[in-house]
Amino acid sequence: MSLSSQPVQAVRLGSLTLQPVSDGAILQMDPASIFRDARPEEWQPHVKLDDSGNLELALTCLLVQVGDRRILIDTGYGVQPERPEVGQLANSLAEVSALPRRTSTPWSSAIRTGTTSAARRSAAARLPG
Repeated sequence: MSLSSQPVQAVRLGSLTLQPVSDGAILQMDPASIFRDARPEEWQPHVKLDDSGNLELALTCLLVQVGDRRILIDTGYGVQPERPEVGQLANSLAEVSALPRRTSTPWSSAIRTGTTSAARRSAAARLPG
C-alpha cells in the first residue's frame, strides 16, 4: 500500500466528522510539470520525491458525517482497469466501515457518470450489511 492510500484518522469539526478516504494514487508524476511556474528551490524543500525523482499524488475523497447523514465528496479518479493504483474508493470506504450505499448524498467534483454508483455496487457485492 502506498503512503497516499493508507487510512487517515477522522477529524471532528463542531458537529461534523470529516473522514478522508483514498481513491488511490497517481504515481510517478514529474514535479516539473506540476510546479512549472515555480523555481525548484521554491517547491523542492516541501515535497518528497521517489527514487526516480517523481512525485506521488494522493487522490483523497472526503466522507462528511453530520448526525445520521453521510455526504461523500468524491474527488477521485474513478475505476480504470488499466490503472489498478486508482479507483480504490470502495475499498477505502470499507476500511473505515462506511458502506457507500449508506451514504446519503454522493457528490462528485468531476463529470464521471457511474463512479459513485460503481463504488456502491463494488462495496455492496463484497460486504455484508
